[in-house]
This record gives sequence, structure tokens and C-alpha cells, in this order.
Amino acid sequence: MRNIFLSYSWANIKIAEEIDNDFKSIGITLIRDVRDAPNYSPLSNFMITIRDCDYAILLISDEYLKSENCMFEATEYFKEIDFSLKIFPIFLDGIKKIRDLSWQVEYIKYWEKIQKQKISEIADLDPLNVTSQTERIKRIRLIAQNIGTFLDIISDKKILEFNELKEANYKPILDLIGFVVSNDELIKIQFLDNFHEKEVELDKYAEKYGTDWLFYFIKANNYYFIDNPTISIIYYKKALTLNPNNELIHNNIANALADCQEYQEARKHYEKAIEINPIYAEAFDNLANLLENDYYKDYILAKKHHEQALELNPNNAGIHYNYANLLHTAPFNDIDKAKKHCLMAIELNPKLTIAYIGIADIFIELGDFLSAITYLKKCFEFDNNNPYLHQKYADSLIKISPFNNAEEARKHYELALGLNLNDKNIHINLANILLFSFKDYFGARQHYEKAIELDPSEAVAYCQFALLLKSDTYKEYKKAIEYFEKAIELQPSISEFYFNYGNFLAHEYKYYRGAKLQYEKAIELEPTKILYHYGLAQLLENAFKDKKGANIHYEIIKTQMKDNGSSPLT
Repeated sequence: MRNIFLSYSWANIKIAEEIDNDFKSIGITLIRDVRDAPNYSPLSNFMITIRDCDYAILLISDEYLKSENCMFEATEYFKEIDFSLKIFPIFLDGIKKIRDLSWQVEYIKYWEKIQKQKISEIADLDPLNVTSQTERIKRIRLIAQNIGTFLDIISDKKILEFNELKEANYKPILDLIGFVVSNDELIKIQFLDNFHEKEVELDKYAEKYGTDWLFYFIKANNYYFIDNPTISIIYYKKALTLNPNNELIHNNIANALADCQEYQEARKHYEKAIEINPIYAEAFDNLANLLENDYYKDYILAKKHHEQALELNPNNAGIHYNYANLLHTAPFNDIDKAKKHCLMAIELNPKLTIAYIGIADIFIELGDFLSAITYLKKCFEFDNNNPYLHQKYADSLIKISPFNNAEEARKHYELALGLNLNDKNIHINLANILLFSFKDYFGARQHYEKAIELDPSEAVAYCQFALLLKSDTYKEYKKAIEYFEKAIELQPSISEFYFNYGNFLAHEYKYYRGAKLQYEKAIELEPTKILYHYGLAQLLENAFKDKKGANIHYEIIKTQMKDNGSSPLT
């Protein structure tokens, strides 16, 4: 595969990302500063490598032509004998007037002005003290000397704006670099948006021209993007048979294998992608995500790979979010660093929904619910159809005030369910608010039952449903006992289950010995919880007339209150 350098101004990074992703979709990885510049080495050294590339795509804009780094890249490539044959300028911002002589002169004047300004700034300084600055001025002088010729050369080429190039499916560039496909129609098919339309066209293509690795790669991606990883794996394997050393195919099949819980195979392909391309940041990041799942739980190695991915591509919002997500959880629990990377993800990509949900989770953990709501509201401005966003917003409203915000929270839970009817957590949360805020026992029951139907191993649903069943509305005590015990069986380490069960046995069922056992188990799991000690103390004092035993727990409560200022009922 030919080496293709993508030269652009950071002001045009969104278009650069779009071009980069479009080329990835047909199995071509462009050389870019964000992933290919060696760590801790001068960026200028990397920019010189443009001369070693077979071709260069230049995103020409006003910012590009006034950027010292961009123009340095261009002047480096200018040193190649066949410079004009190896570049493909893409014109942005209606810059077609590049053939206008007076317009070209404006840029020549601009660089002459910058050159004079910089020379003036160091004119009165000792030359020995400004050696680095002098080198930079030499670079600016070189740009000033060559900008006119550079503009003349690129204006002499066919002028295509970015949108025109997209409409042509990048064919002029693919022709320039000699990218061989069995037929140009395959590239056109790749850029179709509709799954079914793409499938129909691919089948027609195969019948007419046959198949190759790119055909299978496009077909695999098409199935993967409609959440059918099983079928996509079949086609990725066929693509790999024909092109075994393409890192993009290995990375993509690994994603599909991970989705199918074939974790060992997924790991092999991520590692192969990295072996083929050791500076492939996305593969490092994906491997890190795999290693932190419940199958591997190798958090230390996952952290190392996330950090490697960030070093290779520090401007990728998704990598920052994934790293933040790891840091936010055990065993790291580094909430400050997680917050920093979540905010960086939002800065880099202001429309990355998961980053807003992530930062909201962090603020909720910090008890700053208003900040959580602020970020979630910002997210609604561009993504109003994400069920988890509505759920998180409703959760935050309830945390602030379960009574004052109940109506709005209910509205967002219902919106979330409208977008995803099969999310057990939304059903549980909506049932809770219907039960405790609206006393809608029938509605609450329906949603608890649905949550259990969706996931019969969801312990929280059983415990909450048991609380409903013991209420005066139903008084289904035997079923409540069954569900409390089911919740404890499923998650025996949750102290709240034992406490709720103890309350029921003490107050409704009047089985005091059983209640005592449940309170004691809750305290064993969480010995500093004041509410648990209070429940047991009340039971000992009133049901068992054991004042001495009760006083032991009242003393523990007093000590806890003294230490943290809590009231007996918190």
C-alpha cells in the first residue's frame, strides 16, 4: 500500500477526520500527525517525513496558507523533483479564487510581513542568544520565498472542493495513488448510507464483476454497522483470506468477535493489528477496552494500552472517554483524572453523547447534581433521542429532589422507555418513582414485572418488587418473602436487601427472630450504617425487651453521629 500523507490545518480537523474515516472504510490508513508523530520528538522532525511519502493530500484553506507548520510541510515536499505529480490539493472555504493573481499576491505579502516582523523582534538581541529563533526565521524566509511558486503549482492543477470530491467518491485521489479495485463502482457502493441499498448494489456488483478483499470488507462493515456482528465476522474472515496483512480488517473483526463474546479470538486480532501497525492508536484503545471486561479483568494492562493509545492520538475524544471510564472504576477510582479526561473528550468532540453521560456520572458521584444536569441539558441540544441520556437526566432530578422533580423525572423515564422498551433499569427506575412519588401501585407493578421478565437475574427488581408486594395495597406477604430471598440469593453482598427484608419481617410479618437475623447480616456487611443499627436497636427494645442489647446499638449510633454529624435516620 502506498504511503499517503494528510497535511491540514488544525482549524480544519473535522474535515480531516472525515477524510481519514472515509479512507479507513476502504482499507487505507493515511499518515497523520495525531497518530504517527513519534512521542516526545519535535513535530518539525515528523513534518519532514512528508518527503518520504509517496503522495500528499493537502487541505488548502486560508488557515492552511497562513500556518507556519502547514507551509513548512509544503515546502519540504516542494524539495521533491516530481512534487506537482505527488500532491492532491483539496480546496476548502470557497478558495477556488486561487488562480486570481491579486489573491496570490496577498499571501506573498502576508509571509513577507511575518518575515520582517520576526527579524525586527530579534534585531537588537545577541545572535548567540537567539539561535533557535534564527532557525525559525530561516524557515519563515523559505516559506516566503516559495509561497508564490507553491500557489502557482497548486492553482495549475484541477481545482476540486471537498464536497465535489466526496460526491466523486474520492476517485481522482484513488486514481492518482493507483488504488486498484476491480471496478470503480465498488467505491461508489461503499459510500451509500442505506444498508439495504448497499446490500442490493453489492450483490449486483458480485454477480457482474466477482469479489475481492475490499468487497468482503465493505460487506462485513455493512453488517457490523446494523449490529449484526455474527454475519460480519463471516465476511471479515473472507477479506482476511485475501488480504491477511491489513490492520483495519484485523481491528474490525476483533470488534465483531468481542461483541459475540469470543474474547480470546478478539484479542489475537487486536494484537495482530498492532503488530502490523505499531502506531495504530484505535487498536490499542480497543484492546484496552477488551482487557477491562469481566472476562479478563486485567485493569493494569488495560490502563497501559489506553495510555499508549492517548500518546499515539491525544486528540481522539473517544480514547479520552474510554480512559476516563476505566479510571472512574475500581481498582483505580481516580475520579479527578477521570473528570479531566471526560471534559477533554467533550472539548475535542462537543457532540460525543457518551462523554456527557460519563461526566454526569462523575458529578453525581461527587454529589454535584446541578452540574450533572447542566451537562445533560447541553447534550439534549444535539441528541434528544438517546434513552440513556433521558434516564440519566431523570436520575439526577430525583437525586436533587425526589418530590419537587418527580413529574419531570417521570416524563424523562417515559421518554427513555419510548426509545428503548427493553431496558430493565429504566423500567425499575420508573417503577420506583411511580411507587414512592405517585403511589401508582399498579403502574409500578407492571414495570417491576417487565424488568424481571427482561432479566430474571436482576436482584434489585426483586427487592423493589417485594417492597411493593408488602404494601397495604397488595399484602402479598408470601410472594414478598419469595422475592426478598431471591434478591439475596442473586446478590448476597448487598446489605440493603437484608435491611429491607428485616423491616418487612419486623413490621408487617411480625417474625422478630427472622428480622433480627436480617438486621445483623446487614450490619455485618456495612457496620457503619446508622440506619441499620437503629432498626436493630428498635427491634431489640420493643420486640425482645432487650434494653441492654438495644443500648449497644444506640451507643454505636451516637459515636457515628459524633464522627460524621448524621442523624439517626440516615
